[in-house]
Amino acid sequence: MRISVTVLCVLTWAGQAAFGDEVRIGRLTYADVVVLDVKDWTISFRNVSGRVKAEPVVNVTGVRISGRKVLNKAEDLVQEAKKLAKRGKTAEAQQKYAEAIKTYDKAGKVRFNQHTFVRYIIVFRRLSAVDKCGWIDQAVSQWLVIADQAKGSRASVLLWPRRPAVKGDPRNAKAIGLLEARRNTITNKTYRSTVVQLLRELYDREGRADDVLKLAGDGDKPDESAGAKASEASRLTFGSAAGELLEIKALLTKKDYSTAAAKASSLLRTCGKDDLAAVLMLLGKAQLGRAASGGQRGKRRLMLRAGLNFMRVATHFRRSSNAAEALYLTATILQDLPGKPNTKAAARTYEAVARRHEGTPFAAKASEALETMRRDGN
Repeated sequence: MRISVTVLCVLTWAGQAAFGDEVRIGRLTYADVVVLDVKDWTISFRNVSGRVKAEPVVNVTGVRISGRKVLNKAEDLVQEAKKLAKRGKTAEAQQKYAEAIKTYDKAGKVRFNQHTFVRYIIVFRRLSAVDKCGWIDQAVSQWLVIADQAKGSRASVLLWPRRPAVKGDPRNAKAIGLLEARRNTITNKTYRSTVVQLLRELYDREGRADDVLKLAGDGDKPDESAGAKASEASRLTFGSAAGELLEIKALLTKKDYSTAAAKASSLLRTCGKDDLAAVLMLLGKAQLGRAASGGQRGKRRLMLRAGLNFMRVATHFRRSSNAAEALYLTATILQDLPGKPNTKAAARTYEAVARRHEGTPFAAKASEALETMRRDGN
C-alpha cells in the first residue's frame, strides 16, 4: 500500500514537472500544459488530457516555460507593466517594459535557449514588449527581420507593430524610413499591404496627409487563402477598412470635405461592423465641414445629417472610442443650428456627455460648455 502511494506521488510530481508550462491566449490562461514547439510563428502546446492546441503567436499574451527562470522573470515584468498601464501610470509601465526587454535579451543569451523553440518565444515576446514600450523604430526593425525570414508568411506578418510614438518623436521618422526603404522590394502581397498600412498610420500620426493620400490604391487588401483561420488579429490586419479610413481622415485634414463625404458614404456600404462607428464619425465630420465651409443654403440640413450620424455612433456604439466625441459633437450641433437652435436639448446632451464619459477630454469640454451656457442664461 505504501509502495502504491509512493509511486502515485512520484507519478504526480513527474506529471506536474512535464506539464508545468503556461500559455495565455487573450484573457484565457492554459495552465499545466507543455509547450511543444513554435513553427512559422505558431505555438503548439498539449494539455494533461493529451489535446494539442495551435495558436498564432500574435494572440499570445503571456507564456511561462518550466525551468526557464530568466524568461519567466521577463514575463513577470511584462505583467507588472500591464497592470501599471491599466492604472494610467504610463511612465512607470514603460520603465517596466524596458526592464523586461533587457531581461528577454539576457534570456536569449542562455546557451540552451538558443538551440530550442524557446528562442522563438523570446523573440516574439520581446517584440511585443518593444511595441508596447513605444519604441516603434526598434519594433519595425525587428518585425521586418522576422517577416523577411518567414518570407512574408501570414503568422509572421500578423506580428506587425501597432503603436506609433507620439507626434514629432524621432522614432516615427526612423520607422518611416525603414518601411519606405523596404516597401517597393516586397513581392508578397500580404506582407506589402501590411507595410503600406503601417506607413499610412505613421504618416497620419505625423500629420502628413499628402503622404497618406499618395498611398491610395497601394497595398490593396490581400486575398485570404481558403480555410484560413479568421482570428481577431487577422481581421484587424486584413479584414478592416483601416487604409480607407486614414485616406478619408487625410482628406478632412486638407479640408476636402466633399471628397471625404463621398468616400465615407461609399465605404459605409461595404465596411464591416468593426469599422462602422469610425466610418459614421468621419462621414459626420465631413458633412459638418461642408456645412461650415459652404453658404447658408443647405447648412441646417447638412448639420442635421451630421448630427444624426453622430447620434448613431453614440447610441449604437456606446463602448466605442468614438462615443464620447460623437455625443459631444451632437450637443454642439443642437446648440449651433442656424435659424432655430435647441439649447435645452444641447444642455441635456452636454450633461449626458459629462455623466456617461466622465474622465474623458470630451466630458471636460461638455462641462465647460454647460458652464458657459449657464453664465449666458441659456
